[in-house]
Amino acid sequence: MSPAIIVVAFNRAHSLERLLKSLLSAHYDEKNVPLIISIDKSDDDAVFKIAENFQWNYGEKKIIHQPERLGLKEHILKCGDLVNEYENIIVLEDDLFVSPYFYNFANQSLTYFNDNEKIAGISLYNHRLNVNTRYPFIPLEDGNDIYFLQFASSWGQAWTKRQWTSFRAWYANDDLRFVEENGLPLFVNNWPKTSWLKSFNKYLVLKKKYFVYPRVSLATNFTDAGTHNKQKTNTLFQVPLLMQKKELQFTSIETSSSVYDSHFEILPNILKKLNPRLINYNFTTSLNLTKTPQQINTQYILTRAKRKVSIEKWGMDLKPPEMNVAFDVNGSELSIIITDEYSKTYKRSRAFGINFIYHYRMPKLIEIFFLLKEKIKNKLFSK
Repeated sequence: MSPAIIVVAFNRAHSLERLLKSLLSAHYDEKNVPLIISIDKSDDDAVFKIAENFQWNYGEKKIIHQPERLGLKEHILKCGDLVNEYENIIVLEDDLFVSPYFYNFANQSLTYFNDNEKIAGISLYNHRLNVNTRYPFIPLEDGNDIYFLQFASSWGQAWTKRQWTSFRAWYANDDLRFVEENGLPLFVNNWPKTSWLKSFNKYLVLKKKYFVYPRVSLATNFTDAGTHNKQKTNTLFQVPLLMQKKELQFTSIETSSSVYDSHFEILPNILKKLNPRLINYNFTTSLNLTKTPQQINTQYILTRAKRKVSIEKWGMDLKPPEMNVAFDVNGSELSIIITDEYSKTYKRSRAFGINFIYHYRMPKLIEIFFLLKEKIKNKLFSK
């Protein structure tokens, strides 16, 4: 059965209209592509009218008008449960916009990873920023069109029936507690209870599962005002979309050289394959300094935190930082140190300055002066 497209809508008429237009412009090789538009209960009937008047040329169109207000979390969970009717689903919130080739990527990915128990879902979105730090995220290039990340996607995602029902079975028995020791980034633990993504990320970490991500995005987000955004935010997470059909190159997570944990840190076993010097070390990667000492249970740690004694060390000229370890770049910015040493010197506040200097050069004083001058001038004359 062809994957069904599930559109999750509430009260953003303009957003829904924009998404449906992008869906209509996409390419579909299948003859029958079901489209389900699920609308949470609202006093505004504009969204329902747009869904009702929309002409879908590629198969069945079905509108589900929820009789009671669910809220975003319960609405997503209910839409996910449509796997019981449609087997494979693609879920899109209404403020997304898709590439013309999103369906081809989702369909091929769902088929390729259907039997891999380590895979819990497929993302249509490609992270170009580490959402923990808001600095650039560049997964290692291994010649494939995908990478793996222990972080669920909410900006366009696809599930097989097996993947979704496995999560639902776990969720039904979860205690819904979020503590530092569970390994999630602290900012995820602090997300509101209304976030379904928060629970799915906990599931990934505890069950050691991953999402498949494309290297070129098949969906992007307009971040319109909604449940978790009180007003339209900036375009920090806007990403380029795939604009030309291509032959997709997949690989399994077992053979990939581009696998990352929930903190967007490359897995130690990948680095051990790339650099034999690391084989005898039981270490955790914390290059972004987002892992607290309580989240590390290995003897050693690969980091750029302040240290007194480095057991192994590398420079930090190449990007992404793990490339320096892979190619044995000389220097002392990156180190293998004893975890106890990390615990003594760890300070989350230091991460901002270290990350900024690495990703962006330090501005000159004259540049800061002109930037402030322009900001003041714009503020004065914008009234």
